Amino acid sequence: MRYFRIKPYDVLSRVAGRPLTTPKECNVCRQIIRSGETDLRVQFVDPPPYPDVLGVLFGPEWVVTPGLMRVICKFEPLTHFAQVSDVNNNPLDYFQVIVNSFINISKKSIRSGKPCPECGCGAQMNLNHIYVELGQGLSPALARIFEAKSVYVAREDLAEEMDKNFDIDIEEVHCN
Repeated sequence: MRYFRIKPYDVLSRVAGRPLTTPKECNVCRQIIRSGETDLRVQFVDPPPYPDVLGVLFGPEWVVTPGLMRVICKFEPLTHFAQVSDVNNNPLDYFQVIVNSFINISKKSIRSGKPCPECGCGAQMNLNHIYVELGQGLSPALARIFEAKSVYVAREDLAEEMDKNFDIDIEEVHCN
């Protein structure tokens, strides 16, 4: 099974939002675990035109157009979406993608440190050449990297559909 990294164009600045989950301390490494925000209010930091996938500066959040949202739902129906608003709380034509599936990074992509088995913190990644480890029978259409929560990957069939019909930047990752 082949996977591709989705590379959002970081053009949104977060103005407001609320945590997806309450930040908590990891029981093993004592790092504070945050999973990003939802109910985002954002502003654009670059002028249009914009691609179909946008990222939030300094955060793991990313948003897609309604057409791309429908494609993701077709391949990964359990993915959640949230409306995104502008500074004045007017809805934008983008929806935040909330991904609940995770896959692990391979040891080949760890530059230093050792990831915590509980939360994934504690290692520096080489994101230029990503290697992932797929568990037996594990092949979600859309997933986050457990040790690098701002990195999202799409299975080959979803990535091809996205790349064929939308303005999106993807690159293949290596599977062990």
